[in-house]
Amino acid sequence: MDDYYCEGRAEDVWGSWNSDEGIWRMSKGKKVKLCRPLTVNEKKEVLREHFYYEATMLDFSVERLVEYRKHNKEKIFENMAVDACLLHARNLLEFLFYPSNMKNGYIRAYDVETSWSTNQEKSLWIKKVQERVNDEVTHLTLGRISSRFSGMDWDCCAIRKEFFDVMVEFLSQLSEKYMDKKLGSLRKRISDVLGSYDPQDDSGVTNTSGKIVISRSWTSP
Repeated sequence: MDDYYCEGRAEDVWGSWNSDEGIWRMSKGKKVKLCRPLTVNEKKEVLREHFYYEATMLDFSVERLVEYRKHNKEKIFENMAVDACLLHARNLLEFLFYPSNMKNGYIRAYDVETSWSTNQEKSLWIKKVQERVNDEVTHLTLGRISSRFSGMDWDCCAIRKEFFDVMVEFLSQLSEKYMDKKLGSLRKRISDVLGSYDPQDDSGVTNTSGKIVISRSWTSP
């Protein structure tokens, strides 16, 4: 595989150039640009630490949302769970569906497994994450002070289910050399969630489905 190309010259960048590893080493939060394919050990770290973290945090946030709704917790707790769900859904969207972009410091699924197609069909709620999450959740936009988002709900259980469907395919394409106990437990958890999912259950207090509107109007303690 050809090396990834980094624009600019080493002397133009505040930092240091490691010619042996082909990495821009930048300081104070500047992006690291990788000019070569990931090594096997780097791929293992991406999968076992960072992909695993995003997937389990998506799952955990949905579980907490279900729990908070079941026990009628204050609305702020529901907001916190929904925000967390959508943050990790957004990260997984970019990882699983976006093309390789390591020259700008971003790692995608294709960089880990080149047989993975970034042209995966996006299901209903994955499309909604792509279309709405930046304006509604991760950025403070004019849409928040208009009626644009009024009454627009998020079905976090459906979001989890749809991302888990894609993750099943992604994990099935990975070489066994990348699998470990953590990824094995994630694969089992995904199977359990998909096996118990009931799209007809809209109660919002079970581990299946339930639409919720993020409320920005809450009173602090």
